[in-house]
Amino acid sequence: MPSRSFRNNNPGNLRFGPFAESRGAKDDAGYAKFKTPIEGLAALLDLLAGGMYRNLDLVRVFQRYAPTGDNNNPDIYARFVSGRSGVPLDVMLADLDPFQILKILEAITVYEGWHS
Repeated sequence: MPSRSFRNNNPGNLRFGPFAESRGAKDDAGYAKFKTPIEGLAALLDLLAGGMYRNLDLVRVFQRYAPTGDNNNPDIYARFVSGRSGVPLDVMLADLDPFQILKILEAITVYEGWHS
């Protein structure tokens, strides 16, 4: 069975809210559902490039992106993304080059279970 993120064209498994809605998403039981995977990936990129995330290192990114209050372990998530992308935990997103950002996006999609 396809994962929720795959069914919702939402590679980052973003929650539904004003941000996702402003990028064309609909609500699917609290998660954003996009028309296409490209729209979902673009929303994830916009989120990470935005003011709430760009001046954070990976540890703080995942404390915000995947908080313990949502039954996540942000430290494990950050270490997974760092290991898979090769981006050190203490580097700010704003200091990354486009290739490193793409590697982070790919790692997030894997962690979030993007599969058919």
